[in-house]
Amino acid sequence: MQLHWGSQPTLWQDTIARIPQATFFHTPAWAEVFVTAKGGRVEVLHACWPDGRQALVPVGVRPIWWGLVQSATTGIDGGYGGILATAPLSTTEEQQLYRAVRQRFPELALASNPFDAVARPLPGGSQAAAGHTYAVCLAPLPELRRQYTKERQRTVRRYQEAGVQVRLIPRPDEADRRHFYRLYEQAAAQWREQEHPERWIRDRRWFETLWTKARDHLTLAVGTVDGEVAGMEIVAVQGRIATELFHVWDRRFGRQHVSTAIVEACLAFSHARGCDYLDAVPSGPLDSLDRFKASFGASARPIWADSQTTPLTRALLHGQALWQHCQTLASSLVSVPNDRLVLDPPFTG
Repeated sequence: MQLHWGSQPTLWQDTIARIPQATFFHTPAWAEVFVTAKGGRVEVLHACWPDGRQALVPVGVRPIWWGLVQSATTGIDGGYGGILATAPLSTTEEQQLYRAVRQRFPELALASNPFDAVARPLPGGSQAAAGHTYAVCLAPLPELRRQYTKERQRTVRRYQEAGVQVRLIPRPDEADRRHFYRLYEQAAAQWREQEHPERWIRDRRWFETLWTKARDHLTLAVGTVDGEVAGMEIVAVQGRIATELFHVWDRRFGRQHVSTAIVEACLAFSHARGCDYLDAVPSGPLDSLDRFKASFGASARPIWADSQTTPLTRALLHGQALWQHCQTLASSLVSVPNDRLVLDPPFTG
């Protein structure tokens, strides 16, 4: 087995084009979004064998703790990781690749790919699933509808009776992005009111970067009611897997079940493109969203995770915890307003 590190986008894209389990999160386009928006870098481990097999492991890297530590992850910017191979690898071969990544990046978070042919923990890693995604195994729409829940089947009839229309826009342009972001901002305001983590919310600059770097992968589904935009969804396609990146809808049109219409349009589109799956991507601890996904017949696919930290990081984390403890202690002992005692900690991630 020969190993080398590099990040040539053309070689990278040509390789994953032959790998059916590769997703949009494994593409050079997604990596460029991460590099531009987050200020990190991406390195790719390439492996080849005498029998012609090839594999690669993309790794996202960014500096933390004032640049003292280089934090690496195989799930770039919250995406999927795993080993992307053109043919099956043995457990020993997988372990060799992960060992090479760990040697280069001591501060490393590993994430698996939920679309691997065999769902299993990372070699030598954690035995606990870190999360899951929901995905629909694609088929013609009439066949898929038979696996919907009864309630979802009823909403199909209701959106059809309401006259909801959905149009698909391949490679959406800047005007389409602005229209999408206006609706996304409305949804983001509601998420903040519901106290969802701010890290889930992307800003305008991030979407501008997504459009610039990954537009060729994107299709925008636009749902309308009486000509008025009522909902949108961004789908990214890589090979045999379509990924629902964002789904937003105007709450004024809840009775028309616009979301159901949009998802159905994306299911039909993805199947027509030759995809095997439509991935609804993880949504954190939001059970209602998981139920929505499952109502279309989507099934959960586990995502395994493992991480290792360096002694330096453990020392910095210990120092941060000690600083915060001292702040709390000082606040309880000194009778002055708390806001005068709370200082920015010396350590920031």
